[in-house]
Amino acid sequence: MQDLVTQAKLLNVQLQEPRILETLLLNCERWQCDNHQLLQETEDLLDNAKIDDGTHSNILPKIMDLITRVDSARRSGLALGLNFDELPKLRTASLKLGWCCKTITLSSSSPTSEVQIDF
Repeated sequence: MQDLVTQAKLLNVQLQEPRILETLLLNCERWQCDNHQLLQETEDLLDNAKIDDGTHSNILPKIMDLITRVDSARRSGLALGLNFDELPKLRTASLKLGWCCKTITLSSSSPTSEVQIDF
């Protein structure tokens, strides 16, 4: 392949395939880098969030935003057509965030445990 590219340069012939492969490689590297950061952001939120401090209104929008971004990243990774190691991690992150969202929503809508009983 390298010989063909060298000969093409000498003959002033331009091949598009190497550029296409380089573009694909750059897109994949960019996708992996972006998603490494997204997975780290998700992990940080799950590790550091104080869900039971009564500030559900602050964390719920962050979780919803991350779910949207993680799902979008997963779809774009699938569209690239390669088997990235990050794809199952993105799926797991989306499921965890969805579970947290449902838990917060249910806990904020359920009655408190301090129920007064009148006799």
